[in-house]
Amino acid sequence: MADDTATPQDAIALLKADHRAVEGLFGEFEGLSDPTDKMGVADRICLALRVHTQIEEEIFYPALRGHIEEKEIDEAVVEHRSAKALISEIEAAGGADAMFDARVQVLKEQIESHVKEEETELFPAAKRAGLDLKDLGAKLAERKATLLRDYRSDLSDLRAAAEHPSFRPESAGGMQPGETGGEAARTASADGSKTSGLQPDQDTPGGAGAGPKESDQVKGRSAAPG
Repeated sequence: MADDTATPQDAIALLKADHRAVEGLFGEFEGLSDPTDKMGVADRICLALRVHTQIEEEIFYPALRGHIEEKEIDEAVVEHRSAKALISEIEAAGGADAMFDARVQVLKEQIESHVKEEETELFPAAKRAGLDLKDLGAKLAERKATLLRDYRSDLSDLRAAAEHPSFRPESAGGMQPGETGGEAARTASADGSKTSGLQPDQDTPGGAGAGPKESDQVKGRSAAPG
């Protein structure tokens, strides 16, 4: 997702901007035919969604509790879990996977449904609740910037390791020169190894209180929608 910290935004404006950016990435994916290009855009989609779901679960949803029916927030969290499970499959899959395009398409449909519910139900509820959306937006932007910075740092560490003369991808589970973070995860998944900071999945990479260096398996990629 794009870095929204340059211009102050209220919480709803920031989250909606994330939604539009991800929609743009899905549209970009649909216009591609080259498997490598598709994997690159899919990795950007996955990173964007992991960051977005994490800041919502850590900051936005907790702020809504007590102002909206609990079941609506709980349902949103469950929808996140379903999407993150599919994200992990996409991250671990390769372009040669016959189901790759299908997984991305199903993820797109899940996200479209989730976004519609948020923008027609949760966001209006947040406005009616009288929450300080400017303050909430600042907190979301700060956390988002931190996550993106940490994920990029993780990727830089992997690239540095890959360039070391003693690097052995088959034993270290790291990236080979020129490999993207998503490709590294796919390599790690294929040989059973795990890459620190860029593992395909744990149940709640976007869960409340989960920091990127503790339990997230986000692929360190430049976040374009952001």
